Amino acid sequence: MKKQILTGAESFEEIIEGDYFYVDKTLFIKELLENRGKVTLITRPRRFGKTMNMSMLERFFGIGTLSASYKRGESGKTLFDGLKIMEHTDIVERHMNKYPVVFLTLKNVEEKTCEDAVESIRNLISEVYRKHIYLQESEALDELTKRDFYRYRAKDSMKTELKSALKFLTECLHIHHGKRAIVLLDEYDAPITNALMKGYYNEMIEFMRGFLVLHRRIF
Repeated sequence: MKKQILTGAESFEEIIEGDYFYVDKTLFIKELLENRGKVTLITRPRRFGKTMNMSMLERFFGIGTLSASYKRGESGKTLFDGLKIMEHTDIVERHMNKYPVVFLTLKNVEEKTCEDAVESIRNLISEVYRKHIYLQESEALDELTKRDFYRYRAKDSMKTELKSALKFLTECLHIHHGKRAIVLLDEYDAPITNALMKGYYNEMIEFMRGFLVLHRRIF
């Protein structure tokens, strides 16, 4: 069967596992590592593949993000086989599947009120915590920390607590893995832009100012 072009896709894994055409942008990983800072801001117009690139970064750096082919038992096979980044063995050996990764997209936070927008973010946070549910069984975390983790996952946090949700999760990941977490935020400004159009900008900017403060280096 001939390769096909998959339009509208945002998942790197879906493109590779489905054997669709893929424009190899994996050397962006090398560029990111060579020019990394505390925060890297990627500014491009819509439809320039920002979400796809973040999905690629999550799959490359993330612990436990091996390909479905690998999981089926094809020893050594990864999503990146045959792609340019695999030519840089030093990077692969040092960084591939070596970090806890938090990937959150805020692009669909488009509610009419600040209360509803915060509730939407609370739901997204719960889903991100669910992806790291193994932390609730971690021997490295104490019972009080596990209780707080459960409250975020169960959507039981107050608005003031929700501001610290990402920071708390990265701290839990650091304690469990012994490595700083990589946080990938897609469309981080979408709730603010929407709030400006809907008339609750000041409320949302006050919330997001706390929500986006992580105080963590990526590497």
